[in-house]
Amino acid sequence: MKKLFKIKRQDSPEGQNYWEEFEMVLPVGATLIQVLEQIRLRPITVNQQAVNPVAWDSCCHQAICGSCAMTVNGRPVLACSTVVEDLPEPVVVEPLSSFGVMRDLVVTFDGARQVAFLDGARQAAPLRNVTPTPCIDCNVCMEACPQYGNSDYVGPKVLYQMAEGLKQGLETRLATSVIKSLMNEGGVDDCQNAQNCVQVCPQKLPLTESIAYLKREVAIQAFKELFR
Repeated sequence: MKKLFKIKRQDSPEGQNYWEEFEMVLPVGATLIQVLEQIRLRPITVNQQAVNPVAWDSCCHQAICGSCAMTVNGRPVLACSTVVEDLPEPVVVEPLSSFGVMRDLVVTFDGARQVAFLDGARQAAPLRNVTPTPCIDCNVCMEACPQYGNSDYVGPKVLYQMAEGLKQGLETRLATSVIKSLMNEGGVDDCQNAQNCVQVCPQKLPLTESIAYLKREVAIQAFKELFR
């Protein structure tokens, strides 16, 4: 099976992006990670030009680590679980657009807004007794969200994780601090219920249900403060 891939490239964080095309012969059932591995071994464009191998992140190859998130034909996905044979050509591969590009398909999540947003809650009390959530931090949901990146909205991943923490019965002082943080600009009320996040989440997490839960908790907290 032959397939044409159009890959968005960038040599450095400050560099200009550009496109290169690769035609690959692939076995049935090949994933995008397998495509990128073939390009790494033989980085020859359709114009028969030898180029530098495409840079990308990956670790587990089993949709567990979340490091291979990228955009394919306009949809954020995990490359290791994306089978390419049924995708229309050219298969357009780009880095996540809501985060800073380091090189080619590698992006950085350093300095993401959610860290600063939750500083007050984290300082109020440690998250010692919170069981880790099934979220793999791939940020696919953040990329799909039309509010994230265009405003101060912290995004569905953060809200899901905070909802899980509250449901596990955080210490009262911390729980109140978290809820109050979510009442700030960029918090839970900035979700416009597009539901793109649940459509792309590789873990099929109940993101919108968690956000609805937080909205109820915020409303209860606002009611309490009104009648203090």
